[in-house]
Amino acid sequence: MDLAETRRAAAAFAEDGERCPLAPLGRGNINHTFLVSSSGGPFVLQRINERVFPKPLAVVENYFRVTTWLERAKTALKLDFLFAMPLRTLTAASHFRDEGGGCWRGQSYLPHRGISQLRSPGEAEELGRVLATFHLLASGLEGESLAEPLPGFHVLPGYLQHYDRLAVAGGEGGAEELFCQRAVERHRLRALRLDEALRRGLVRAGVIHGDPKIDNVLFDDKGRARGLLDLDTVMVGPRHWDLGDCLRSCCTLGGEEGFASPPRFSLEICESVLAGYGRATASLFASGESDLVFDGLLAIAFELGLRFFTDHLRGDIYFRITRPGDNLRRAARQFALVEDILAGEGAIRRVVVRTLG
Repeated sequence: MDLAETRRAAAAFAEDGERCPLAPLGRGNINHTFLVSSSGGPFVLQRINERVFPKPLAVVENYFRVTTWLERAKTALKLDFLFAMPLRTLTAASHFRDEGGGCWRGQSYLPHRGISQLRSPGEAEELGRVLATFHLLASGLEGESLAEPLPGFHVLPGYLQHYDRLAVAGGEGGAEELFCQRAVERHRLRALRLDEALRRGLVRAGVIHGDPKIDNVLFDDKGRARGLLDLDTVMVGPRHWDLGDCLRSCCTLGGEEGFASPPRFSLEICESVLAGYGRATASLFASGESDLVFDGLLAIAFELGLRFFTDHLRGDIYFRITRPGDNLRRAARQFALVEDILAGEGAIRRVVVRTLG
């Protein structure tokens, strides 16, 4: 990012924005995010990636609607839940446009302990509890006029159609590409079971976070989960997507980006997360819906592998990389995780029954 451009954007939100310290914030693969240490207090400055979010103003407007709703809901339900509040510019605008047309927005900064791997069953239960709390608070928000932040997000048949077009045009690759190609063909039908249930009306939709991976959970110094970051993908969909993404992220031993050893899905962490979720709410799943929690986990793990691999095939234009081949390596790791999840299907399903009924 151009430093002068970033400082001009900071100045739109703080009078001393062009002079105060700036530091990159987080490990996100999509947007450019900075911590601005202004005299009025620290805040988060972010440039929305318009290649990913084609309608950035819809993202900004959604954020105001979602946070307004959550603020009212947590007061009414007397629930403790933290999230970053949107900031307006010094001229009361919801965003700032730079000279190149880039869209910047500001948010409050929430000090927290970021983790990439859960360290105890207690932390895992806390993670499940805070996701359930979000689902409770967001219940009813589906009636609001939310824009679609990412057209086609989590729609696995659409991702498969896009991949199929690229795969036909592509040539032979190396061993990792061959592994990914074979994984797609081996598991694509199995991964579509949740979509089939959706098509048949067997799953209810609700408001979901859309990206509740472990990096987006706010933990305090005592290991208590206090809230969720990154509300840009809040949307209407089955809560199975959220649970699947949460489990995929936090139950992968070795982390999502680790390549030293094959990924392994932890049953112990899975049980703790689902126990925390189930204790916080038993009302969000109708009869029979919990049977599809495993299918949501498999679908999301497969989907992410497919998206990484597709982005690799089209030249790494969606997920940010630091070196060539990053998205191919990410894809191979996700597909290896899919294999491990399928190998443990029976045990995972038994855990779901014990915790969610």
